Amino acid sequence: MAFHSVGKGDPKVALSGASQVIRFAGFELDLRTAELSSTGVKTTLPQQPFRILTLLLEHGGEVVTREALRRRLWSNDVFVDFDDGLNSAIRRLRLALGDSAEHPRLLETLPRHGYRLKAQIQQTDLSSLGTEGHSSQSFRVAVLPLENFSGDPNDEHLADSMTDAIITALAKIPHLGVISRTSVMAYKNARKILPQIARELRADALLEGAIVRSGDRVRITVQLLDATIDQHLWAESYDRELVDKLKLHEEVSHAIAAEVPSRLSRSRVRSATAFSLGQEAYNSYLKGRYLIENTGRNDDGLKKATVFFEEAVNEAPLFAQAYAGIAESYDMSAIFGLLPTRQASAKAQQAARRAIEIDPSISEAHAALGYALMLVWDWQEAGREFQQAIELNANNLIAHRWYAEYLMAVGQAGRSIGEIERAREIEPLSAITNSTLGWLYYGARRFEKAVQQFRRTVELDENFAATHFCSGMVQAQLGKYKEAIAEYERAKALGGTVHVVRGLGFLYGIAGEKARAQEVIQESKRLAKTGCSVAYATASIYAGLGEKAQAFEWLNKAYDDCCAEMTWLKWDPQLDTLRTDPRFHRLLERVGLSS
Repeated sequence: MAFHSVGKGDPKVALSGASQVIRFAGFELDLRTAELSSTGVKTTLPQQPFRILTLLLEHGGEVVTREALRRRLWSNDVFVDFDDGLNSAIRRLRLALGDSAEHPRLLETLPRHGYRLKAQIQQTDLSSLGTEGHSSQSFRVAVLPLENFSGDPNDEHLADSMTDAIITALAKIPHLGVISRTSVMAYKNARKILPQIARELRADALLEGAIVRSGDRVRITVQLLDATIDQHLWAESYDRELVDKLKLHEEVSHAIAAEVPSRLSRSRVRSATAFSLGQEAYNSYLKGRYLIENTGRNDDGLKKATVFFEEAVNEAPLFAQAYAGIAESYDMSAIFGLLPTRQASAKAQQAARRAIEIDPSISEAHAALGYALMLVWDWQEAGREFQQAIELNANNLIAHRWYAEYLMAVGQAGRSIGEIERAREIEPLSAITNSTLGWLYYGARRFEKAVQQFRRTVELDENFAATHFCSGMVQAQLGKYKEAIAEYERAKALGGTVHVVRGLGFLYGIAGEKARAQEVIQESKRLAKTGCSVAYATASIYAGLGEKAQAFEWLNKAYDDCCAEMTWLKWDPQLDTLRTDPRFHRLLERVGLSS
């Protein structure tokens, strides 16, 4: 698709559909009119001071750098002195807030770095932060039944009673609508996707979690999700002694209740733009978001995700999250071999940079940009983008997952597994995250751990194609050829393509079935004619056959084609027979990785 230049006009245009009033430190800010009110006095903020204030509110209590302000508020085609323009806007904002640069009460300057608003959105703002279309003014939260991960059915009552305690604690918060226990218990053990549950319950946010009991100790893990923009807001684990259940319920439920309102308030400020973009754009975005988070289920879903995100930005050209989604889709299209890597990376970079241009604070855009850069071996910049994505949102699941893949690619297996473990803490039931953990165990040559992890992932979702073809690769390394073939066939039936072909060919090669391996090579060449990237896969098959000359010929073609799987070069077990060859060391150096 083509990206058209969109001017950065008055943000009141972008927010015109939202009925939002934000309260902080004795002030009220109307996002529709840019009016700032205090003790009955109302001031209409000029364009740039208003935009600066909304950005500072999004990051209440956190530093917003001058560079972030420049990228967010001053377009490249505006030829003014940035420093003078920013300093002038800050002075006008301080004047409106009645603040002083010498003795700041609200707006703090960090010399040569940035600014911080020393105020949090008040919890009582929740009544004004509801979404349009709800009959109630309150923001609605559903506490889904906590899952019992202890393995003991007798602990089921502990999970249910903890759910009750959290519902009760949240229900005491003014202007926060908490959906009843009767309604949410209908979703106990339900295998519906979270956006669907939110729609059925008419919930703006979902709190889900699990308990694990071990002897006299219990761990309670919870995560909060904004259903309106399908984004993780917060996650936490609580480890306690299981001595006094009443005390346990009280401590944990109150701790959760203390966190939820402020997390929801900040999320509402950030998502105000999304609500102003139109229902069609928003619906397309949610469809794409669901499909991208289920990447690995089948190749067709990934193609559809790209289409939905593109529909969203066609409807709403300032929809930054949708541009980030486009970037993610192209990134994954490369790694699944559905598009040539250079083409996919260029499109992903273009979309990610457009998202960052609209809103530099979107963590997903930085993560997608990092992955796109990694695909073309720009290791240093990729690492920086991943780190910035996590800094912007420590609960960004895909940022942790992709950073874990990056760390494995550059040879830091231990850190890689630690990073993917953090992603799993954020969302323990994510099939793709659990599958990626098994994949990274495989890369670290911890094959038995990988087998165990893939079994757990199949228990979560038996129809996730990526889990089966990854499991097939592990079984092949263990010499369990029959089990490996069964996994590949299952993956193929579920919609996997290039990686299944690669795995089968390698398996036939190491098993000595040369004729069948050659058949698979011919199949991979047929896939190449459909646009799939197969050079690295073909090299792997020749490595399995022990034909080194052919393997290096195809690896050099994979280098020329910039195949996405070249990011696996440093760790891929299927290439172990080639690693002592000087040609392999030269290849590592060519992609920027030391041997």
